[in-house]
Amino acid sequence: MASSFIPPKKPDPQLGIECAVCEDVLDTFKGTFPCPDSDVGDKDGSSSTDAGDDIHCTFKCTMLCTGDEESCLKRRELCEKGQKGIDTSKSLYTHIWQANTCNMDIVDVCARLSTSLQMYLGFAPLCTETDYNLLTSEDCRDNVNCEAAKNSEIDDSCFTCMWLFKSTPLFAGQCEPPGLKTCDKFRKKVAEEDPITKEKYIDDIPDPWSMPPWAQFGTLGQVVGSSGLLGQRRLRRRRRRLLSGAMEESEMKVSEMTEKLRLKSELKSRLVAVPPPPFTKDDERGIGSLKLNPLKKSMSFPGNCMKLWRQMEASPSGQIFARRMDDTRKACKCMCQCPYTTGEWLELQPICENIVAPNVYPFVLGDTLGRK
Repeated sequence: MASSFIPPKKPDPQLGIECAVCEDVLDTFKGTFPCPDSDVGDKDGSSSTDAGDDIHCTFKCTMLCTGDEESCLKRRELCEKGQKGIDTSKSLYTHIWQANTCNMDIVDVCARLSTSLQMYLGFAPLCTETDYNLLTSEDCRDNVNCEAAKNSEIDDSCFTCMWLFKSTPLFAGQCEPPGLKTCDKFRKKVAEEDPITKEKYIDDIPDPWSMPPWAQFGTLGQVVGSSGLLGQRRLRRRRRRLLSGAMEESEMKVSEMTEKLRLKSELKSRLVAVPPPPFTKDDERGIGSLKLNPLKKSMSFPGNCMKLWRQMEASPSGQIFARRMDDTRKACKCMCQCPYTTGEWLELQPICENIVAPNVYPFVLGDTLGRK
């Protein structure tokens, strides 16, 4: 369940934003796709286990395909549109993140997407009652290869939406979305949306341009600020008289409070030690490392996080680093996503090459992680 208190800003990570993003992506990837590293690199993204109990090593849009070529192409197109929206839209990613972390019915959430979120997703999930019953059944709930889905018995848009939601990473570190709602508030908001049906979506779309410009009007239909100015002046004069009588007492209280805050701040500064910078001006950047100084502090959300996530999906080498190395930060350094000095590189190089040997590991087109 999402916490009701969300810190306004995450602390600056010790080795910069890009390194912190990498650590979150790797930890999340291992938890999302816990397959053995011997299966990494299979063309369909699946492991070699039985299809009904398949633990996939990654997610690819081609996994949604059916035996029917037209349906396969449609699902792939919808999937790629949806991924693009998830990668770029803060509101869509956060909506999916909350739906999953609040343990909501994913099919129902898909069917209740607001119009704005449908635009970011790139399509409207037209879920029928039959689709819901099949997708929430024991056969199809957690199995992308279930017979009903493969035989085109389920609406393409509803099926694609469910698996986009289920395969979206649930970051819990640097990439955790800001501005979260409590689960109770989020559930209430989702429930307020009517389920999308084919008939309603096609025939009953409200016209947004027919709505009046509410922001320009007050509650009684009058233009805001056009009346009541005299009464406002009287209230302001009365407020000044009331404040002047209490000014001296207020100033004394403020002075006492200021002194208390000063003492508290001084005590806090003594207790909290400021960590030294990770690199000095004499440190030299290791081969393939990010800049040592200045460390990057800003990021775009979810852009930075989802960009690296997509690279991980296409990178057998990145997946092997993530699965075979317990130290996530070292794995990120092997992938050239964290800064390190020349001295560190001399220690890291044999460790990295022992995991993915450059003279043994086959080059895969699009696999860019750790190849600088």
